[in-house]
Amino acid sequence: MEKITLKINGETDFEVTSPLVMIGRGSDNAIAFPEDTNVSRYHARIEQREDGFWLIDQGSSNGTTLNGTPVEGEMLLQDGDTILFGGTSQLGVTIDDGKPAEEEEDADESPESSSATAPAPEEAAKSNKTLYLTAGGIVGLAVVFIAVAGIVYWARSSSTCDATARIVSPDSGETISAAVDVEVKVTNPQCVQKAVFYVGEKEFASSNSEPFTVSLDPKNLPDDLSDGDLYGLKVVLIDKSGARISQSNEIALAFETLEQKPGKTEVTEANTQTSPIPQVTQNPKVGVIDTQTMVTNLLKQFSGGSKYKLDQEFLVEVNKKTSEYVSEGYFARATPYKDTINVGYVIEQNLDAPLGYVLAMSRSKFNPGKQSDGEGLWRISKEVLEQNGFNLAEVCGTESLSDPKQKCSTKVSALYLKSLVLNVFEGDVIYSVSAIGMPPNDAAAFKATLPANREDFWKVIKSAKQREEIVRFFAAGIVAENPQRFGLKKDRPISELYKITIGN
Repeated sequence: MEKITLKINGETDFEVTSPLVMIGRGSDNAIAFPEDTNVSRYHARIEQREDGFWLIDQGSSNGTTLNGTPVEGEMLLQDGDTILFGGTSQLGVTIDDGKPAEEEEDADESPESSSATAPAPEEAAKSNKTLYLTAGGIVGLAVVFIAVAGIVYWARSSSTCDATARIVSPDSGETISAAVDVEVKVTNPQCVQKAVFYVGEKEFASSNSEPFTVSLDPKNLPDDLSDGDLYGLKVVLIDKSGARISQSNEIALAFETLEQKPGKTEVTEANTQTSPIPQVTQNPKVGVIDTQTMVTNLLKQFSGGSKYKLDQEFLVEVNKKTSEYVSEGYFARATPYKDTINVGYVIEQNLDAPLGYVLAMSRSKFNPGKQSDGEGLWRISKEVLEQNGFNLAEVCGTESLSDPKQKCSTKVSALYLKSLVLNVFEGDVIYSVSAIGMPPNDAAAFKATLPANREDFWKVIKSAKQREEIVRFFAAGIVAENPQRFGLKKDRPISELYKITIGN
Protein backbone atom coordinates (compact mmCIF):
# COMPACT_ATOMS: atom_id res chain seq x y z
CA MET A 1 0.00 0.00 0.00
CA GLU A 2 1.30 3.46 -0.90
CA LYS A 3 2.63 5.72 1.84
CA ILE A 4 3.13 9.45 1.47
CA THR A 5 5.49 11.76 3.33
CA LEU A 6 5.24 15.53 3.01
CA LYS A 7 8.27 17.76 3.64
CA ILE A 8 7.07 21.09 5.06
CA ASN A 9 9.01 24.06 3.63
CA GLY A 10 12.00 21.82 2.99
CA GLU A 11 12.54 21.17 6.70
CA THR A 12 10.07 18.98 8.59
CA ASP A 13 8.81 15.57 7.45
CA PHE A 14 5.08 14.88 7.94
CA GLU A 15 4.12 11.23 7.49
CA VAL A 16 0.51 10.90 6.38
CA THR A 17 -1.43 8.36 8.46
CA SER A 18 -4.97 9.56 7.72
CA PRO A 19 -6.98 9.34 4.46
CA LEU A 20 -7.76 13.06 4.76
CA VAL A 21 -5.13 15.79 5.44
CA MET A 22 -6.35 19.35 5.89
CA ILE A 23 -3.89 22.15 5.04
CA GLY A 24 -4.21 25.85 5.81
CA ARG A 25 -3.38 28.80 8.02
CA GLY A 26 -5.71 27.73 10.84
CA SER A 27 -4.06 25.88 13.70
CA ASP A 28 -6.76 23.18 13.58
CA ASN A 29 -5.44 21.88 10.24
CA ALA A 30 -3.27 18.76 10.17
CA ILE A 31 -0.60 20.85 8.42
CA ALA A 32 -0.76 24.50 9.46
CA PHE A 33 1.08 27.60 8.25
CA PRO A 34 -0.11 30.01 10.97
CA GLU A 35 2.32 32.81 10.05
CA ASP A 36 1.68 32.81 6.31
CA THR A 37 -1.04 35.36 5.49
CA ASN A 38 -1.02 34.22 1.84
CA VAL A 39 -2.46 30.88 2.93
CA SER A 40 -6.22 30.65 3.51
CA ARG A 41 -7.57 29.34 6.82
CA TYR A 42 -8.65 26.06 5.19
CA HIS A 43 -6.62 26.26 2.00
CA ALA A 44 -6.51 22.75 0.55
CA ARG A 45 -6.71 19.06 1.37
CA ILE A 46 -5.10 15.78 0.33
CA GLU A 47 -7.34 12.72 0.03
CA GLN A 48 -6.23 9.11 -0.22
CA ARG A 49 -8.27 7.07 -2.68
CA GLU A 50 -7.88 3.64 -4.25
CA ASP A 51 -5.83 5.06 -7.12
CA GLY A 52 -3.53 7.28 -5.06
CA PHE A 53 -3.34 10.62 -3.28
CA TRP A 54 -5.29 13.59 -4.65
CA LEU A 55 -4.71 17.29 -4.03
CA ILE A 56 -7.82 19.51 -3.86
CA ASP A 57 -7.82 23.30 -3.56
CA GLN A 58 -10.74 24.44 -1.36
CA GLY A 59 -11.42 27.77 -3.03
CA SER A 60 -8.39 29.47 -1.50
CA SER A 61 -7.82 33.18 -2.03
CA ASN A 62 -4.30 32.93 -3.49
CA GLY A 63 -4.47 29.52 -5.09
CA THR A 64 -2.46 26.31 -5.07
CA THR A 65 0.07 25.10 -7.65
CA LEU A 66 1.42 21.61 -8.33
CA ASN A 67 4.85 21.74 -10.00
CA GLY A 68 3.97 25.27 -11.12
CA THR A 69 0.57 24.32 -12.58
CA PRO A 70 -2.47 25.96 -10.93
CA VAL A 71 -4.72 23.39 -9.22
CA GLU A 72 -8.23 23.66 -10.59
CA GLY A 73 -10.46 21.04 -9.02
CA GLU A 74 -8.20 18.14 -8.08
CA MET A 75 -4.90 16.65 -9.24
CA LEU A 76 -3.26 13.27 -8.65
CA LEU A 77 0.02 13.49 -6.72
CA GLN A 78 3.19 11.76 -7.89
CA ASP A 79 6.46 11.02 -6.16
CA GLY A 80 8.73 14.08 -6.31
CA ASP A 81 5.93 16.64 -6.74
CA THR A 82 6.18 20.11 -5.22
CA ILE A 83 3.04 21.88 -3.93
CA LEU A 84 2.93 25.63 -3.32
CA PHE A 85 0.18 27.28 -1.26
CA GLY A 86 -0.51 30.96 -1.83
CA GLY A 87 2.82 31.24 -3.63
CA THR A 88 4.85 31.01 -0.43
CA SER A 89 4.40 27.86 1.71
CA GLN A 90 5.61 24.60 0.24
CA LEU A 91 5.20 20.84 0.56
CA GLY A 92 7.49 18.29 -1.06
CA VAL A 93 5.89 14.93 -1.91
CA THR A 94 7.54 11.55 -1.40
CA ILE A 95 5.44 8.49 -2.22
CA ASP A 96 6.54 4.98 -1.30
CA ASP A 97 4.62 2.39 -3.32
CA GLY A 98 5.33 -0.26 -0.66
CA LYS A 99 6.94 -2.68 -3.10
CA PRO A 100 10.10 -4.41 -1.77
CA ALA A 101 13.33 -3.84 -3.63
CA GLU A 102 14.21 -6.63 -6.07
CA GLU A 103 16.50 -9.20 -4.54
CA GLU A 104 19.94 -9.25 -6.03
CA GLU A 105 20.81 -12.31 -8.00
CA ASP A 106 23.09 -14.75 -6.27
CA ALA A 107 25.97 -13.71 -8.47
CA ASP A 108 28.46 -13.65 -5.60
CA GLU A 109 28.78 -17.15 -4.32
CA SER A 110 30.22 -17.91 -0.93
CA PRO A 111 33.83 -19.12 -0.61
CA GLU A 112 32.53 -22.53 0.40
CA SER A 113 30.65 -22.98 -2.86
CA SER A 114 33.63 -21.85 -4.97
CA SER A 115 35.86 -24.42 -3.34
CA ALA A 116 33.66 -27.33 -4.40
CA THR A 117 35.24 -30.26 -6.22
CA ALA A 118 35.85 -29.45 -9.91
CA PRO A 119 34.18 -31.75 -12.46
CA ALA A 120 36.14 -34.23 -14.52
CA PRO A 121 37.58 -32.94 -17.85
CA GLU A 122 35.09 -34.96 -19.96
CA GLU A 123 32.13 -33.67 -17.92
CA ALA A 124 33.49 -30.13 -18.06
CA ALA A 125 33.74 -30.29 -21.83
CA LYS A 126 30.17 -31.55 -22.17
CA SER A 127 29.00 -28.88 -19.76
CA ASN A 128 30.80 -26.13 -21.69
CA LYS A 129 29.32 -27.34 -24.97
CA THR A 130 25.83 -27.28 -23.49
CA LEU A 131 26.48 -23.84 -22.05
CA TYR A 132 27.60 -22.47 -25.42
CA LEU A 133 24.53 -23.88 -27.16
CA THR A 134 22.22 -22.47 -24.47
CA ALA A 135 23.90 -19.09 -24.62
CA GLY A 136 23.64 -19.04 -28.40
CA GLY A 137 19.95 -19.84 -28.18
CA ILE A 138 19.38 -17.07 -25.66
CA VAL A 139 21.22 -14.56 -27.84
CA GLY A 140 19.12 -15.61 -30.82
CA LEU A 141 15.89 -15.24 -28.87
CA ALA A 142 17.04 -11.85 -27.62
CA VAL A 143 17.63 -10.66 -31.18
CA VAL A 144 14.17 -11.85 -32.21
CA PHE A 145 12.59 -10.21 -29.16
CA ILE A 146 14.32 -6.89 -29.85
CA ALA A 147 13.20 -6.99 -33.47
CA VAL A 148 9.57 -7.72 -32.50
CA ALA A 149 9.63 -5.05 -29.81
CA GLY A 150 10.95 -2.56 -32.34
CA ILE A 151 8.14 -3.38 -34.76
CA VAL A 152 5.52 -3.08 -31.99
CA TYR A 153 7.00 0.19 -30.79
CA TRP A 154 7.07 1.58 -34.33
CA ALA A 155 3.46 0.52 -34.89
CA ARG A 156 2.33 2.05 -31.61
CA SER A 157 4.25 5.28 -32.06
CA SER A 158 2.73 5.81 -35.47
CA SER A 159 -0.84 5.58 -34.08
CA THR A 160 -0.54 6.67 -30.45
CA CYS A 161 -3.51 8.66 -29.17
CA ASP A 162 -2.46 10.96 -26.33
CA ALA A 163 -6.00 12.12 -25.49
CA THR A 164 -6.95 12.72 -21.84
CA ALA A 165 -10.32 13.19 -20.17
CA ARG A 166 -11.22 14.98 -16.95
CA ILE A 167 -14.67 14.82 -15.34
CA VAL A 168 -15.81 18.40 -14.66
CA SER A 169 -19.39 17.72 -13.56
CA PRO A 170 -20.81 16.51 -11.21
CA ASP A 171 -18.43 17.40 -8.37
CA SER A 172 -16.67 14.71 -6.39
CA GLY A 173 -18.53 13.86 -3.18
CA GLU A 174 -22.02 14.78 -4.40
CA THR A 175 -25.08 12.69 -3.56
CA ILE A 176 -26.99 12.02 -6.80
CA SER A 177 -30.75 11.56 -6.37
CA ALA A 178 -31.96 12.46 -9.89
CA ALA A 179 -30.62 12.26 -13.43
CA VAL A 180 -27.61 14.51 -14.07
CA ASP A 181 -25.34 15.15 -17.04
CA VAL A 182 -21.79 13.86 -16.73
CA GLU A 183 -19.55 16.37 -18.50
CA VAL A 184 -15.91 15.78 -19.40
CA LYS A 185 -13.13 17.93 -20.77
CA VAL A 186 -11.20 15.97 -23.41
CA THR A 187 -7.85 17.07 -24.78
CA ASN A 188 -6.79 15.93 -28.29
CA PRO A 189 -10.26 14.47 -29.05
CA GLN A 190 -9.47 14.06 -32.76
CA CYS A 191 -8.09 10.55 -32.16
CA VAL A 192 -10.94 9.45 -29.84
CA GLN A 193 -13.59 7.07 -31.17
CA LYS A 194 -15.67 6.73 -28.00
CA ALA A 195 -15.82 7.60 -24.28
CA VAL A 196 -17.10 4.86 -21.94
CA PHE A 197 -18.33 5.70 -18.42
CA TYR A 198 -18.28 3.44 -15.37
CA VAL A 199 -19.65 3.56 -11.83
CA GLY A 200 -17.45 1.26 -9.82
CA GLU A 201 -16.62 -1.39 -12.41
CA LYS A 202 -20.03 -1.29 -14.11
CA GLU A 203 -20.44 0.45 -17.45
CA PHE A 204 -23.56 2.63 -17.56
CA ALA A 205 -23.18 4.82 -20.66
CA SER A 206 -20.97 5.74 -23.62
CA SER A 207 -20.71 8.56 -26.15
CA ASN A 208 -19.35 8.49 -29.71
CA SER A 209 -18.96 12.20 -30.33
CA GLU A 210 -17.86 15.43 -28.71
CA PRO A 211 -18.42 16.79 -26.13
CA PHE A 212 -18.88 13.15 -24.90
CA THR A 213 -21.61 14.13 -22.41
CA VAL A 214 -23.81 11.34 -21.03
CA SER A 215 -26.71 11.14 -18.59
CA LEU A 216 -26.35 9.43 -15.20
CA ASP A 217 -29.66 8.40 -13.64
CA PRO A 218 -29.37 6.63 -10.26
CA LYS A 219 -32.68 4.86 -10.93
CA ASN A 220 -30.99 2.94 -13.76
CA LEU A 221 -28.09 1.78 -11.60
CA PRO A 222 -28.09 -1.55 -9.73
CA ASP A 223 -29.80 -1.41 -6.33
CA ASP A 224 -26.58 -2.29 -4.51
CA LEU A 225 -25.10 1.07 -5.52
CA SER A 226 -27.80 3.02 -3.65
CA ASP A 227 -26.61 2.20 -0.13
CA GLY A 228 -25.20 5.65 0.70
CA ASP A 229 -21.56 4.65 0.21
CA LEU A 230 -19.25 6.46 -2.18
CA TYR A 231 -18.54 4.87 -5.57
CA GLY A 232 -16.01 5.87 -8.19
CA LEU A 233 -17.17 7.47 -11.44
CA LYS A 234 -14.57 7.17 -14.19
CA VAL A 235 -14.23 7.47 -17.94
CA VAL A 236 -12.18 5.35 -20.36
CA LEU A 237 -11.39 6.65 -23.85
CA ILE A 238 -11.31 4.34 -26.89
CA ASP A 239 -9.03 5.49 -29.70
CA LYS A 240 -9.77 4.96 -33.40
CA SER A 241 -7.79 1.74 -33.47
CA GLY A 242 -9.96 0.32 -30.66
CA ALA A 243 -7.31 0.60 -27.95
CA ARG A 244 -8.42 1.62 -24.44
CA ILE A 245 -6.88 4.73 -22.88
CA SER A 246 -7.47 4.54 -19.13
CA GLN A 247 -7.67 7.83 -17.25
CA SER A 248 -6.37 8.60 -13.76
CA ASN A 249 -9.12 11.13 -13.08
CA GLU A 250 -11.92 9.56 -11.01
CA ILE A 251 -14.49 11.16 -8.73
CA ALA A 252 -16.50 9.71 -5.83
CA LEU A 253 -20.31 9.88 -5.73
CA ALA A 254 -23.08 8.63 -3.46
CA PHE A 255 -26.47 7.62 -4.89
CA GLU A 256 -29.95 7.98 -3.40
CA THR A 257 -32.98 6.59 -5.21
CA LEU A 258 -35.56 6.64 -2.43
CA GLU A 259 -38.36 9.15 -2.93
CA GLN A 260 -38.25 11.92 -0.34
CA LYS A 261 -41.63 13.04 0.95
CA PRO A 262 -41.97 16.71 1.85
CA GLY A 263 -41.83 17.40 5.56
CA LYS A 264 -44.82 18.72 7.45
CA THR A 265 -44.33 22.13 9.05
CA GLU A 266 -46.21 22.83 12.26
CA VAL A 267 -47.30 26.44 12.75
CA THR A 268 -47.40 27.51 16.39
CA GLU A 269 -47.57 30.73 18.30
CA ALA A 270 -44.15 32.39 18.14
CA ASN A 271 -42.60 34.83 20.58
CA THR A 272 -43.54 38.28 19.35
CA GLN A 273 -40.07 39.61 20.17
CA THR A 274 -38.39 37.17 17.80
CA SER A 275 -37.94 37.75 14.08
CA PRO A 276 -39.79 35.19 11.96
CA ILE A 277 -37.64 32.48 10.37
CA PRO A 278 -37.53 32.94 6.58
CA GLN A 279 -38.41 30.20 4.16
CA VAL A 280 -35.71 27.60 3.53
CA THR A 281 -33.64 28.43 0.47
CA GLN A 282 -32.42 25.86 -2.02
CA ASN A 283 -29.33 24.01 -0.84
CA PRO A 284 -26.42 24.44 -3.31
CA LYS A 285 -24.41 21.40 -4.30
CA VAL A 286 -22.55 20.24 -1.22
CA GLY A 287 -21.11 16.76 -1.55
CA VAL A 288 -20.49 14.03 0.99
CA ILE A 289 -16.74 14.67 0.89
CA ASP A 290 -17.39 18.36 1.60
CA THR A 291 -19.65 17.29 4.46
CA GLN A 292 -16.89 15.09 5.86
CA THR A 293 -14.42 17.99 5.76
CA MET A 294 -16.83 20.37 7.51
CA VAL A 295 -17.81 17.81 10.18
CA THR A 296 -14.12 17.11 10.83
CA ASN A 297 -13.38 20.81 11.24
CA LEU A 298 -16.35 21.29 13.57
CA LEU A 299 -15.28 18.35 15.73
CA LYS A 300 -11.85 19.96 16.16
CA GLN A 301 -13.55 22.73 18.14
CA PHE A 302 -14.59 20.20 20.79
CA SER A 303 -12.44 18.45 23.36
CA GLY A 304 -11.52 14.94 22.20
CA GLY A 305 -13.06 15.39 18.75
CA SER A 306 -10.22 13.59 16.96
CA LYS A 307 -11.06 10.19 18.47
CA TYR A 308 -14.16 9.61 16.34
CA LYS A 309 -14.55 7.68 13.10
CA LEU A 310 -16.98 9.16 10.57
CA ASP A 311 -19.14 6.42 9.09
CA GLN A 312 -20.13 6.98 5.45
CA GLU A 313 -23.84 6.40 6.16
CA PHE A 314 -23.69 9.02 8.92
CA LEU A 315 -22.14 11.58 6.55
CA VAL A 316 -24.82 10.93 3.94
CA GLU A 317 -27.57 11.46 6.55
CA VAL A 318 -25.95 14.72 7.72
CA ASN A 319 -25.66 15.86 4.11
CA LYS A 320 -29.39 15.28 3.56
CA LYS A 321 -30.41 17.02 6.77
CA THR A 322 -28.52 20.27 6.08
CA SER A 323 -31.33 21.49 3.82
CA GLU A 324 -33.52 21.97 6.90
CA TYR A 325 -31.09 24.55 8.30
CA VAL A 326 -30.30 26.54 5.16
CA SER A 327 -32.28 29.69 5.95
CA GLU A 328 -31.17 33.31 6.01
CA GLY A 329 -30.81 35.25 9.24
CA TYR A 330 -29.69 32.73 11.88
CA PHE A 331 -26.57 34.80 12.70
CA ALA A 332 -28.64 37.94 13.35
CA ARG A 333 -31.04 35.95 15.54
CA ALA A 334 -28.15 34.45 17.53
CA THR A 335 -26.20 37.68 18.10
CA PRO A 336 -28.42 39.12 20.91
CA TYR A 337 -27.74 36.00 23.02
CA LYS A 338 -23.96 36.07 22.56
CA ASP A 339 -22.95 37.27 26.04
CA THR A 340 -25.61 35.19 27.79
CA ILE A 341 -24.49 31.94 26.11
CA ASN A 342 -20.77 32.60 26.49
CA VAL A 343 -21.14 33.29 30.21
CA GLY A 344 -23.68 30.53 30.93
CA TYR A 345 -22.01 27.73 28.98
CA VAL A 346 -18.30 28.55 28.89
CA ILE A 347 -17.44 30.72 31.89
CA GLU A 348 -19.88 29.33 34.47
CA GLN A 349 -20.11 25.66 33.44
CA ASN A 350 -16.77 25.19 31.62
CA LEU A 351 -18.39 23.61 28.55
CA ASP A 352 -16.89 23.71 25.05
CA ALA A 353 -17.64 27.07 23.44
CA PRO A 354 -19.55 25.80 20.34
CA LEU A 355 -21.89 23.50 22.30
CA GLY A 356 -24.53 26.06 23.30
CA TYR A 357 -24.65 27.63 19.83
CA VAL A 358 -24.75 24.43 17.77
CA LEU A 359 -27.44 22.93 20.01
CA ALA A 360 -29.53 26.09 19.77
CA MET A 361 -29.20 26.04 15.97
CA SER A 362 -30.06 22.35 15.92
CA ARG A 363 -33.11 22.54 18.17
CA SER A 364 -34.65 25.98 17.53
CA LYS A 365 -32.64 27.85 14.85
CA PHE A 366 -32.35 30.59 17.52
CA ASN A 367 -36.09 31.08 17.77
CA PRO A 368 -36.90 30.88 21.53
CA GLY A 369 -40.67 30.94 21.17
CA LYS A 370 -42.64 28.19 22.89
CA GLN A 371 -43.19 25.22 20.61
CA SER A 372 -44.78 21.79 20.94
CA ASP A 373 -41.38 20.18 21.61
CA GLY A 374 -40.32 22.55 24.41
CA GLU A 375 -39.37 26.13 25.20
CA GLY A 376 -36.39 28.42 24.74
CA LEU A 377 -33.40 28.21 22.42
CA TRP A 378 -32.64 24.64 23.45
CA ARG A 379 -36.19 23.23 23.56
CA ILE A 380 -35.59 21.60 26.96
CA SER A 381 -39.00 20.55 28.25
CA LYS A 382 -40.13 21.13 31.82
CA GLU A 383 -40.66 17.39 32.21
CA VAL A 384 -36.98 16.70 31.47
CA LEU A 385 -35.93 19.41 33.88
CA GLU A 386 -38.16 18.00 36.62
CA GLN A 387 -36.72 14.52 36.03
CA ASN A 388 -33.28 16.03 36.53
CA GLY A 389 -34.25 17.71 39.79
CA PHE A 390 -34.37 21.30 38.52
CA ASN A 391 -36.58 23.75 40.39
CA LEU A 392 -37.18 26.58 37.94
CA ALA A 393 -38.25 28.97 40.66
CA GLU A 394 -34.98 28.44 42.52
CA VAL A 395 -32.78 28.70 39.41
CA CYS A 396 -34.61 31.40 37.45
CA GLY A 397 -36.83 33.28 39.89
CA THR A 398 -39.68 34.83 37.96
CA GLU A 399 -38.09 34.35 34.52
CA SER A 400 -39.47 31.67 32.21
CA LEU A 401 -37.82 29.44 29.63
CA SER A 402 -39.37 31.62 26.92
CA ASP A 403 -38.12 34.88 28.42
CA PRO A 404 -36.84 37.16 25.60
CA LYS A 405 -33.36 37.47 27.13
CA GLN A 406 -33.08 33.68 27.51
CA LYS A 407 -31.13 33.88 30.79
CA CYS A 408 -33.27 31.21 32.46
CA SER A 409 -33.14 28.85 29.47
CA THR A 410 -29.36 29.31 29.26
CA LYS A 411 -28.81 28.56 32.95
CA VAL A 412 -30.87 25.37 33.11
CA SER A 413 -29.78 24.01 29.71
CA ALA A 414 -26.10 24.60 30.56
CA LEU A 415 -26.51 22.88 33.92
CA TYR A 416 -28.27 19.97 32.27
CA LEU A 417 -25.64 19.65 29.53
CA LYS A 418 -22.88 19.83 32.12
CA SER A 419 -24.44 16.85 33.93
CA LEU A 420 -24.26 14.88 30.67
CA VAL A 421 -21.01 16.09 29.08
CA LEU A 422 -18.73 16.45 32.09
CA ASN A 423 -20.28 14.26 34.77
CA VAL A 424 -21.57 11.27 32.79
CA PHE A 425 -19.67 11.09 29.48
CA GLU A 426 -16.42 12.75 30.63
CA GLY A 427 -16.22 15.27 27.79
CA ASP A 428 -17.54 13.01 25.02
CA VAL A 429 -19.74 15.46 23.11
CA ILE A 430 -21.26 13.03 20.59
CA TYR A 431 -22.58 10.54 23.13
CA SER A 432 -23.75 13.43 25.31
CA VAL A 433 -25.76 14.87 22.42
CA SER A 434 -27.23 11.44 21.71
CA ALA A 435 -28.44 11.26 25.35
CA ILE A 436 -30.25 14.62 25.41
CA GLY A 437 -33.64 14.12 27.07
CA MET A 438 -32.38 11.41 29.42
CA PRO A 439 -32.08 11.96 33.19
CA PRO A 440 -28.43 11.62 34.30
CA ASN A 441 -29.11 8.21 35.89
CA ASP A 442 -30.53 6.87 32.61
CA ALA A 443 -27.63 8.42 30.69
CA ALA A 444 -25.16 6.71 33.04
CA ALA A 445 -26.96 3.39 32.50
CA PHE A 446 -26.74 3.93 28.73
CA LYS A 447 -23.02 4.68 29.01
CA ALA A 448 -22.50 1.42 30.93
CA THR A 449 -23.78 -0.52 27.90
CA LEU A 450 -21.22 1.03 25.54
CA PRO A 451 -18.17 -0.97 24.38
CA ALA A 452 -14.66 0.00 25.42
CA ASN A 453 -13.89 1.18 21.88
CA ARG A 454 -16.70 3.46 20.78
CA GLU A 455 -14.93 5.56 18.14
CA ASP A 456 -17.35 4.44 15.41
CA PHE A 457 -20.38 5.96 17.16
CA TRP A 458 -22.72 5.34 14.20
CA LYS A 459 -22.30 1.59 14.55
CA VAL A 460 -22.42 1.71 18.36
CA ILE A 461 -25.60 3.80 18.69
CA LYS A 462 -28.63 1.91 17.34
CA SER A 463 -31.55 4.05 18.60
CA ALA A 464 -33.23 6.00 15.79
CA LYS A 465 -34.00 8.89 18.16
CA GLN A 466 -30.39 9.13 19.34
CA ARG A 467 -29.08 8.97 15.79
CA GLU A 468 -31.49 11.74 14.80
CA GLU A 469 -30.13 13.98 17.59
CA ILE A 470 -26.56 13.50 16.36
CA VAL A 471 -27.40 14.03 12.69
CA ARG A 472 -29.29 17.24 13.44
CA PHE A 473 -26.49 18.50 15.68
CA PHE A 474 -23.88 18.20 12.92
CA ALA A 475 -26.15 19.28 10.06
CA ALA A 476 -27.01 22.46 11.97
CA GLY A 477 -23.41 22.97 13.04
CA ILE A 478 -21.80 22.79 9.60
CA VAL A 479 -24.42 25.10 8.07
CA ALA A 480 -23.95 27.62 10.90
CA GLU A 481 -20.16 27.51 10.59
CA ASN A 482 -20.05 27.51 6.75
CA PRO A 483 -22.91 29.78 5.62
CA GLN A 484 -21.26 30.88 2.36
CA ARG A 485 -20.75 27.28 1.31
CA PHE A 486 -24.51 26.75 1.65
CA GLY A 487 -25.43 29.91 -0.26
CA LEU A 488 -26.26 32.05 2.80
CA LYS A 489 -24.57 35.26 1.67
CA LYS A 490 -25.88 37.45 4.51
CA ASP A 491 -24.84 35.18 7.38
CA ARG A 492 -21.45 34.73 9.04
CA PRO A 493 -19.74 31.73 10.71
CA ILE A 494 -21.30 31.16 14.11
CA SER A 495 -17.82 30.85 15.69
CA GLU A 496 -17.47 34.63 15.38
CA LEU A 497 -19.82 34.85 18.37
CA TYR A 498 -17.70 32.69 20.66
CA LYS A 499 -14.13 32.80 19.32
CA ILE A 500 -13.15 35.32 21.99
CA THR A 501 -13.86 32.63 24.60
CA ILE A 502 -11.37 30.24 22.99
CA GLY A 503 -8.68 32.82 22.33
CA ASN A 504 -9.07 33.17 18.54
